[in-house]
Amino acid sequence: MLEFLLPGMRLTKNQKNILTLLTIGLILYGAGYLLLSKVVLPQDFTDARIRAAKQAEELVLMLNESSKNLNLIAQSDRDFEFNKALSLTDEELLRAKQTKKKAGEINNELVTMLQSTPSISPVKARNLAMEAMSYEVSLLKKIIAYNDSLSALLQTLNYKFSGDIRYDADDVQKLIENMNDNAREINELNNLYNQRMKEFDEITK
Repeated sequence: MLEFLLPGMRLTKNQKNILTLLTIGLILYGAGYLLLSKVVLPQDFTDARIRAAKQAEELVLMLNESSKNLNLIAQSDRDFEFNKALSLTDEELLRAKQTKKKAGEINNELVTMLQSTPSISPVKARNLAMEAMSYEVSLLKKIIAYNDSLSALLQTLNYKFSGDIRYDADDVQKLIENMNDNAREINELNNLYNQRMKEFDEITK
């Protein structure tokens, strides 16, 4: 044991014992601190996060494709190409069902992540993960709401192009407004999620 003393200073036997106990205490405290601050990242959490990210990319591609086809539907409507517009709405109604299924798959991965989050260490990383997960759950709910509005819009347009009397132009505008509101909230929640996970990655890398 190293002794850092002033010149000419001498320790009594009791002082040496106290110093020894203090040193042991500091060593144990340091070991405990390192143990508590050690990074623990459950494999289930990591694996589910990777799968969810991949599925989210697929979901975004599906929604982007639907957005493009909505523009094509609108153009076909302006050009009085109602058969083409009807075909596109049928195609997109099917895609909307697939999108909802994909959202369900992502939800399952989020459940796995949430279940393994309590095992994450250190505490700050765990809290960041919990906060990020809360944003992601809210985001997924908004995506489902967006997709529901999209499905309703497509069905309404389907009525229009097939000459169904259930078509209501007012419904179209309301549904588009709902979709735009959800899209804004989705972007905000996604930014918050990404910020928290960036902080999480800095701590656990």
